[in-house]
Amino acid sequence: MTVATTVLKPGGYQRIKQIAEKLDKMGVQPFTGVQVEALRGLAESAVSDRHHVKPAKPAKSRKSRERVPLLNCHTAPCEDACPIHQEITSYVALAGEGKYDEALSVILNRNALPFITGTIYLALSDWNESVSRELNDVVRGGIRSFKLYMTYDAMVMDDKSIYEVLVRLKELGGIAGVHCENRGIIDAELAQVLRKKGHRRDVSDYPGTRPNLAEAEAVSRLLKIAACAGAPVIIVHLSTKEGLREVEQARAAGQTVYVETCPQYLLLDESRYRLPEARLYMCAPPLRTEADQEALWDAVCAGQIQTLATDHCSFTAGQKEAGAEDFSRTPCGMPGAQERPLLLWHYGVGTGRITAEQMCALLSENPARLYRLYPKKGVIAPGSDADLVIWDERASYTLSQDLRQSAAGYSPFEGTRMAGRPSAVWLRGRLVAADGALTAENTGRYVTAADTEILLQHGH
Repeated sequence: MTVATTVLKPGGYQRIKQIAEKLDKMGVQPFTGVQVEALRGLAESAVSDRHHVKPAKPAKSRKSRERVPLLNCHTAPCEDACPIHQEITSYVALAGEGKYDEALSVILNRNALPFITGTIYLALSDWNESVSRELNDVVRGGIRSFKLYMTYDAMVMDDKSIYEVLVRLKELGGIAGVHCENRGIIDAELAQVLRKKGHRRDVSDYPGTRPNLAEAEAVSRLLKIAACAGAPVIIVHLSTKEGLREVEQARAAGQTVYVETCPQYLLLDESRYRLPEARLYMCAPPLRTEADQEALWDAVCAGQIQTLATDHCSFTAGQKEAGAEDFSRTPCGMPGAQERPLLLWHYGVGTGRITAEQMCALLSENPARLYRLYPKKGVIAPGSDADLVIWDERASYTLSQDLRQSAAGYSPFEGTRMAGRPSAVWLRGRLVAADGALTAENTGRYVTAADTEILLQHGH
């Protein structure tokens, strides 16, 4: 999960490789102080002259070069091969409530885990005294992050339950990430489309059934419930400027609110729902407007958004056809785990919106802190796992199916011309991928959250 955001000069890769080969010979182990100093010196010497990149705004919070960490902190369980050769050395997967043991077993046995480090956070849909008691065992087992939904018939929690969950998690030292959309508005809008047209075949109607204000209302309501509970919360996959405004107001009143967004909300807009292949772009919340994109980018640049995840949910094109006669039956979600760091580098660092250090904070250090994996993950320091990604900013390529590891069979960013990608990955001091190919197997481990405070800034 930790990334050395070293942009290489000729020869720089070989110099870092020499150090890493020595680590390989020493076995899989954490960093020592000597290794940290050696890597820090190599990072300083290997940074290239970025004469072809627009200068980025300085990162106010990045004060030390060793704090350059990466992790995907929001994926749905899937059968995809996890793309360690594209940088992800750790991930956090969502497990359904009542299936804690089953989800853990799946993660430990799935073909992805032999290659990367994984953990889970638990979704809660039912709430009663029995579930409340069971959380004691769950937390003792190293799960401290939970997912709540304010929509979806099978998952939605009412306000009373949300309040009680937040109070309970505060007692246990846990935190909830919440999917914020107003279920009543969504159901009413879907019914209105059917009354008006007699069908719901036009995917172009989809974003109107989940309007911006449906997200903003749910964000506002959640934050008021959290304030009553005195508990911190995470707003997952934030997609709208109106929702962001609710977060800003809560923070101004003194609340602790963390925010996640995803590449699709920064880079794709609702015009995709007018394409022939529109169902492939159906996700929840839906893609928004260019104005929403700009607001979210501004928040990313200002440090108001703490993590950039994927909400990776890799339904195939065939599975998406379930909504051919009624778009509301389309399984929502898109693949994106492999493309995430590539897109943030290309559109973020490459355009000067953010620095390389900010990219690493968004993709690794912040999620490691937020999900209590820090400092084992998320930093290059003595005692931390020696996870490294070497990045080549000069690499030029096109996102295409022949490079993809996902079983989804498509990418929402297919055909995009890109610059910059990883050239090598070390996991706990062992070279596991180089030049797009795996070099080691059976290197993954299941990791648990530590009983520590969340030491992470949460906006201004």
